[in-house]
Amino acid sequence: MSWLEFDDEYLVLHHDLWRWLWWEPAHTPRGISPLVGQSRAQVAWSNIASLEATGPFPEIVIQYHTKEGVHALHARPRWLSRMRGDPSEWVPRIEQLFEFARGRLPPEDLRAGWTAAEDVEWAPLEEWPDEERDVVFASPYRSGAPREEVRAIREAPASVEAMLQWLASSDDRPWREHPKRVVVTSRDVCVERRDGRRVRVSRHLLRGRRRTDSGDRAYYYGRRLRLLLPLRDDACPVVWALDADYRRYVGGD
Repeated sequence: MSWLEFDDEYLVLHHDLWRWLWWEPAHTPRGISPLVGQSRAQVAWSNIASLEATGPFPEIVIQYHTKEGVHALHARPRWLSRMRGDPSEWVPRIEQLFEFARGRLPPEDLRAGWTAAEDVEWAPLEEWPDEERDVVFASPYRSGAPREEVRAIREAPASVEAMLQWLASSDDRPWREHPKRVVVTSRDVCVERRDGRRVRVSRHLLRGRRRTDSGDRAYYYGRRLRLLLPLRDDACPVVWALDADYRRYVGGD
């Protein structure tokens, strides 16, 4: 028996940590007993509103109809039965699910996300962009700006901000992912990491964006790369620039 099963009637997820996927009364799919959630999450295709893989690799999100509206079930591998080892080993089964779903969900309700994205890695950055040269901040109120090399800068957090970020770190916002500095150029997003490494990724590889419960911004590149930008009280030019990329490359609002 696989951790992920599907047929013409149902999509089923088997899980170990039942408390994470327990059906709350208001979230129970129509026609399904809440007790099903003790060891598996079962949803009829007729109740599925959408299926997406736009978030972090290799998560999938199932939106389904309940008596009180539409609820989202986030299926994360660490909660699911028989999902151990390299996450890439689980990809073929998830790809099979999306292929199977094409005949059962309207195209607008099926968002392939990372399943259709190129698998890329952070590339080493040999030379940090010249932050003093012709910077154009990516304000949403400014258009038609010249093509300068540096488009937006996110400075390193002050000591108090860094301490608060460290205290608020968690599995979903690990401290190692908090960037020290970020610079957006005309082609790349350049990141100085906490460990001192400097890396980059091409802006056109952006495939998704999500706001966490804490208000942080997460941007997804290729199949599995995530850039986490912790919430700041003041406006961030890098957020402006990457939100513009999202509208340009993904077509979101």
